[in-house]
Amino acid sequence: MKNELQIEEKGTNSQIEEIRKKKIDVCQGIIIALSDGEKHLENKQQIIEAGVVDALLCLLSTQPLESITLSHIWAFFVFTFPASNEIELLLAEKNPYPALIRLLDHQSISVVSKTTNAIRNIIAGGSNSTPVNQPHPDFQAVASCGGIEKLYQLFKKNLSQGTKNGSALSIANLFKAKEITNIEMRKDIFAYLKTALSSSEPLIKNNSKWALRLLAENS
Repeated sequence: MKNELQIEEKGTNSQIEEIRKKKIDVCQGIIIALSDGEKHLENKQQIIEAGVVDALLCLLSTQPLESITLSHIWAFFVFTFPASNEIELLLAEKNPYPALIRLLDHQSISVVSKTTNAIRNIIAGGSNSTPVNQPHPDFQAVASCGGIEKLYQLFKKNLSQGTKNGSALSIANLFKAKEITNIEMRKDIFAYLKTALSSSEPLIKNNSKWALRLLAENS
């Protein structure tokens, strides 16, 4: 898998298209192989350690945005869910944020949504692995690539319920044990999460309750 994803895209236009098609086929194979619940957690860890995620991140960070498809980001997403905290930490060690934040500018809402979910899952893993009163271990990694501002911009775009919810939860988790100094951001995120407590969807309600608890540590 790793070798196929790392093939250099060169030659005639038709040859380049064929290489890209093969990479999409590899991504779809990853999705099919790892999407069947939690029984593949051990396989995921082995595949990550084999360098497949590194190859995916390289592809996501270097390939033209318009040529990145839902299959590309979905192949990365399946490593983030379902996943143990150990797997999320393994992914965070790869510093995936520059590549993922870049995809938030993609023209496809489906790609942006799947990217947002992947970011949220990795960030949640960092929160779950550190005491509530300690800063998020990935805060600087996300901030240094402009990720916090990008997530807030995405939140304000209202592209979909999923992207709005995912970006709000990501920001809230990143700011655990840390003050949100941007007053507008703080006001918007708190207001959204408080409203989400009344959601008819238990997952949204529970995630919002957890996020507000993290933010309460700084208030």
